[in-house]
Amino acid sequence: MRKILVLGGTRFFGKRLVERLLEDSENDVAILTRGNMPDSFGDRLRRFHTDRTNPDELAAAIGDQIWDVDWLPELILNLNHSYSSIH
Repeated sequence: MRKILVLGGTRFFGKRLVERLLEDSENDVAILTRGNMPDSFGDRLRRFHTDRTNPDELAAAIGDQIWDVDWLPELILNLNHSYSSIH
């Protein structure tokens, strides 16, 4: 079982990523969001609601949990944007 945490995951690329991850029964998926956007994932994953830019809130929300993979979809989008703007 792979434990996967997606930071965000309720909009755009992140939502598609979470949908794909949930297709594999070997994935134990969790999302960490501010809780401002509803999602359609039902009980297929765990949710953490916090502001990830606030270290105290983040630590309180996730405690000492460890994941095999952490995804930040907006980082991928930013890298794609940066790459396309220099080419």
